Amino acid sequence: MWKITRKIAAITLPFALALSVIPNANAFSALSSNFTNSSPATNTNPTNNNASSVELEVLDLINKHRAAHGVAPAQIRTDLMENSKRWSQTMSREDNFRHSGQNVAENIFWASNSVGAEKTFTSWKNSPGHNRNMLNGNYSVMGIGIVYGANGSTWATLQLLP
Repeated sequence: MWKITRKIAAITLPFALALSVIPNANAFSALSSNFTNSSPATNTNPTNNNASSVELEVLDLINKHRAAHGVAPAQIRTDLMENSKRWSQTMSREDNFRHSGQNVAENIFWASNSVGAEKTFTSWKNSPGHNRNMLNGNYSVMGIGIVYGANGSTWATLQLLP
């Protein structure tokens, strides 16, 4: 397990984990993680007050991406939304970017600043492991939780199940 501070991550690992796929023997597929130090899109000002709208926008982008690749849309499941939110809160509170180890396909994301839906989705889309999870037609339900840390950081968790 890694204890990564934002400063160390910003200096030493900004792209090393961006393309990583971390296996979990109990997961339905490979897990992947990602983080970035990029600036947010100019038209977004994400905060915890509008996180649910950002979350829904990411899920919409994922389903549009799935449709463009001939994959049926995944349904939003409330328990996965809540679970993903709790995990993002845990990572933010503990300042520790890591997978939950739960029996789900899981994409995680971290940025040192506040980023919106497009940046979060694009980061996952451009990562082979993340993209594979999002486009896996075996996953029919999903949930996401995005948290903005007090220091302006972004923590996101996407969980998918058959």
